Amino acid sequence: MNDSDDRGGAPRPRGWRPAERRLVIRTDSSTRAVRVSPGAQIGLGLAFAALVGWGAFSTAAWLTTGLEREALAERLEAVEQRFESRIADLEGERDERIARLAAERDDVVAALLTERDLLRRDLHDHESRLESLADELSAQQMRLVDSAEAERELSIALETLRAKLRDAVARRDAAMAAEAEMAETLGEAENRLASVEETETDWAATMEAVTAALDEAAAARDAARENAANAGTALAALREETAEAAARRAQMYEQLEDALTVGLGALEGVFDRAGLDMDRLVDTVRREYGGQGGPFIPADGAALVSADAGPEGARVAALMAGLERATLLKIAAQKLPLAVPVRSAYRFTSGFGVRRDPKNGRARMHKGADFAAGRGTPIFATGEGVVTFAGWQSGYGRVVKIQHAFGFETVYAHMHRIRVKKGARVAQG
Repeated sequence: MNDSDDRGGAPRPRGWRPAERRLVIRTDSSTRAVRVSPGAQIGLGLAFAALVGWGAFSTAAWLTTGLEREALAERLEAVEQRFESRIADLEGERDERIARLAAERDDVVAALLTERDLLRRDLHDHESRLESLADELSAQQMRLVDSAEAERELSIALETLRAKLRDAVARRDAAMAAEAEMAETLGEAENRLASVEETETDWAATMEAVTAALDEAAAARDAARENAANAGTALAALREETAEAAARRAQMYEQLEDALTVGLGALEGVFDRAGLDMDRLVDTVRREYGGQGGPFIPADGAALVSADAGPEGARVAALMAGLERATLLKIAAQKLPLAVPVRSAYRFTSGFGVRRDPKNGRARMHKGADFAAGRGTPIFATGEGVVTFAGWQSGYGRVVKIQHAFGFETVYAHMHRIRVKKGARVAQG
């Protein structure tokens, strides 16, 4: 299609460009002419066309945007309604979960408190029983020492009787030898009597001497036999007394073993329920023990019994080893941080376990126990140890940390005032 010229209706050939035009601007005081080049004309035309197109596009876009905005508003309102409904459901679920967690937490806290009270009561009962057992074992040990002393005296008496028996046997052998010698002498005398029958006086004297010697030998033999019989009777009585003493010792060993098994088993049950490694505790106390007052702690039982002591020695060694283990476990119980840090009136507000975080409301692990009491209530160390930290710590306020034996550490947080310094050694309570 060809464009038309402004000055006529004749068709314009392809590649036509408009002619340069002049615009005359007249004012009251002057007249000014402006030339408009063909490029400027084309630019003005394109600008006008673009302005018209932009106006049409803006109008259409405005109409379209208005319709979309209304639809979007309706969809947004529906989404808000669904969102509010979902929020209400989530809030209901949250409240239900919070109530369920609170109930479970209360049950767990009640169970832990009950278990703690049972452990404390069992520990107190076992300490009392262990003390009575220690007293009984001391008394039994004294009786055992007395029995050993009596057995030693009986052994000495037995050795004395054996020596007397040996002397009697020696005298009997000597009498028999004398009797044999006298018999030989008698033979010689008979020979002499046969050879010297002519001397009757010598024969009578010789016979009298032989008769006296025979009487003496017979008397010595009878005395030796009587001594041997008496020694056998005494030896049988001594053996009977030894058997009775062995039976009494066996019964005493059984009583001691039963008492030690009951007391030590109950004490080990307390440590086992607390989740502690008893062998490691015993080894640690044995290495670190430096002597103190209180109950008797025997040395190694095997070292106090001779190698040829037999079964009784093994039982004595086992009893001493059990007594040592019970005493070391009692010392370990005294060193563990098992006491309550508050002795005044208080409320147990939170225990060890999962609970709702007071800051963000989410479930988290609470590695401690919370006690609520009045400001200034004293806080006591739950066990002896060394203060490793005393100062301010973010999230816990004023904090004191105490290092105890066997690798245990207790932390006391949210305190109003600190009365110890780092490096101080504190005792339980």
